[in-house]
Amino acid sequence: MLEASPSNLVRKLRKKLRQIENLERLNRPLTEEEVVKVNSKFSTREHLKDVLDQLENEPKIGSINIADSSAEQSNEEGHLVSENETEISQDAICSDESHLPEVSSKDFGSGDHNHPHESNVLFKSADSSLQKQDTKSQVKGDSSKAKKEDKGKKAGGHLSKRRCRVTTLEGHSDIVTSLVIVDGRVVTASRDTALKSWDLTTGGELHTFGGHTETVTCVTAVDSTHGKLIDPGFFFDDHLIISASFDCTFKMWSLSAGKLLKSVYTFNPLTKICFFPSTNQLVTGSDGGKLELWDIATGENCFSTLAYDAPVSGIVVSDQMIYCGSANGILKVYQRREDGHLACLFVSDEVKAGEIYSLTPRHIRCMAKIEEGLLFGDDSRNLKLLDWRKGQIKKFPNHTTDFSSTDAVSCHDGLILSSSYDLDEGLGYVNVRQGKELTYQASLDDGETERIMTLDFCLGPGGSIVAVTGGVDLKLWHIFPASGSQTGSSDDEVISLEFRQALSVSATDSATESEDDDGADDYEESDEEEENAPQDANSSVHQGGLLSWCTIV
Repeated sequence: MLEASPSNLVRKLRKKLRQIENLERLNRPLTEEEVVKVNSKFSTREHLKDVLDQLENEPKIGSINIADSSAEQSNEEGHLVSENETEISQDAICSDESHLPEVSSKDFGSGDHNHPHESNVLFKSADSSLQKQDTKSQVKGDSSKAKKEDKGKKAGGHLSKRRCRVTTLEGHSDIVTSLVIVDGRVVTASRDTALKSWDLTTGGELHTFGGHTETVTCVTAVDSTHGKLIDPGFFFDDHLIISASFDCTFKMWSLSAGKLLKSVYTFNPLTKICFFPSTNQLVTGSDGGKLELWDIATGENCFSTLAYDAPVSGIVVSDQMIYCGSANGILKVYQRREDGHLACLFVSDEVKAGEIYSLTPRHIRCMAKIEEGLLFGDDSRNLKLLDWRKGQIKKFPNHTTDFSSTDAVSCHDGLILSSSYDLDEGLGYVNVRQGKELTYQASLDDGETERIMTLDFCLGPGGSIVAVTGGVDLKLWHIFPASGSQTGSSDDEVISLEFRQALSVSATDSATESEDDDGADDYEESDEEEENAPQDANSSVHQGGLLSWCTIV
């Protein structure tokens, strides 16, 4: 067998590292073979660094590596800007914030683009009348949305020139899987089976919520109006916290008291939840692919459907619509009917290459609904925006290498924060975008944070931004106003936000991960990798287009 070229070896080592990262996130005990593989992570990463150094030191002519010019063609080492590609300068995207208004402290806990090319992927409507039912609601509230977005613009301007205080929150004994910011506090969920609440100003721990017996996979917050359905004595200034777990339950808690109010057994390990405020129902997604509706007051199951043959990995509720994603890379859109059942309007189980971009199914890691469409991250180099009605996909660069994952995204008041991960170094960071065009602003990177699996943020006084990230590390990031004071403990690290040019240019499709590389047997794919392995863009074109149909349930 011929020895693998350095670029192919880099690809294989990155595959192995991604495989190890996925093993570390499993909610089950590892086999002996898997433990051996996980324990090889650091030696594999050192091997990767040595090979990358070797490639760096290869003799080059111009920008072409003599030893392996295909590395540049695959764009695997990062986005290479051609001479004809216009770069967006830092000053061009930054707005003047010299007249930043004071942001009210009452907004401290609130939470609701580069111009990339579009691919005009064709969609068809499952039921055009159902799709049009919620168009009128888009007109209502436009003025308030404009005000929120303007507030976000003023908070986000010139971010790359700001400073940020980074505080590590100690308390969980395992990976933080989910978190939510509410009313000046952050509630975190962990694989250690506990939830905790923390003060956003001091970083101090307030409560520990104990009761789950397996990994707590998701947490969300609901206002006191809905809390009174559970407990008539629920205080008006309290918040209802709902958590989901692999122990097949979701539990409801008082945020202020840290007290368990109700527990509902669902018969399925839960992966994601989202609250449906207009119906007082909780939408749950299971490890087995079930999508269900539950009445939070009675604990009754109101609707159930097997949406996927893979774990549900994302749920977002907006108006009467439910957007969900799965570990096999399939996105679906449901609408709640008057009879309480869900009508499936859209499912993306086939892939058609677009004019510029292709849409390859990859593990959906995170989702968020914004006015422009459904924003989602997966195991690729780009953050994606789907307008499922028009059949258009936009992509925004979120990483500088193909072997990357966007595990978390959060959107409030015109600002978008998304996690990024440097697989080669084993370090995570956060990218900040702004406005309807998702214009890249800056990145938060302290050079010490491991993979970020969840995040949320809010606007603070004076145009400051407070973000919390979770994963192996739980960290509080306080971005100071441009002219604000920098307060905090002397032990806290203060960093400057960075502007990364590679994230401000138009997106490029991720390179395909070929299964027939030399020596592929040395670094075999896991079952999940094989099941969700991206296909070549040419092979993803189907005569039937992107959509297949859901029937009305």
